[in-house]
Amino acid sequence: MLAMDLSFGRFQLAVTHGSTAWFREGEREHGHSVELVPALESLLQDAGMAWDDLELLALVVGPGSFTGLRIAAATMAGLNTRLRLPVLPLSSLAVTARQSGLEEILVCEDARAGECYVGRYRRGKAVEEDHCMPWHRLLERTPECFASRTQPPVDMSGWERVPLPQGRGQAMLEVVSDRLAEISDWTSLGIYPQPRYLQASQAERHAIQ
Repeated sequence: MLAMDLSFGRFQLAVTHGSTAWFREGEREHGHSVELVPALESLLQDAGMAWDDLELLALVVGPGSFTGLRIAAATMAGLNTRLRLPVLPLSSLAVTARQSGLEEILVCEDARAGECYVGRYRRGKAVEEDHCMPWHRLLERTPECFASRTQPPVDMSGWERVPLPQGRGQAMLEVVSDRLAEISDWTSLGIYPQPRYLQASQAERHAIQ
């Protein structure tokens, strides 16, 4: 299996063969278009695999960076034009929740424009579905522990940001395992992933105005 995450910051890649996994992280925050495909090929070489050895693809489809999600979806769609493999969509917030190592955690990430992406996970399952909301609405809630990859742009006095001790790549693979346990036939998955933005783009905002 090959798994990919470009939702925030540097890309994260993982390849598995049996019980062994190999990981790769991007060298730059915004080097996706230059680094990604060579990194994928290098990672497969490290694992002693060829593209045709893969049986499943997994992609973090969002929420997250518009640019990162578009590049990830386009890259995987391009690869899969020939491979024709099932693609398992993953939530970026679910992966962050897994990184926390906690049984239940609220995840919130900056979506910019005064908004945040929010989701709550318990034992790998969403108990508050991923959604986008204004930061001020989130701060009206009773303060609690939360996980976040990005630094919140607002004052969250009274809230406690928990550490993320688990590596992103390993957490991604564990979320894949959670998802596959819920799917009776993963070969029925689609082959072309669709980004899950949860937020209108700047162009869409201007069109509405």
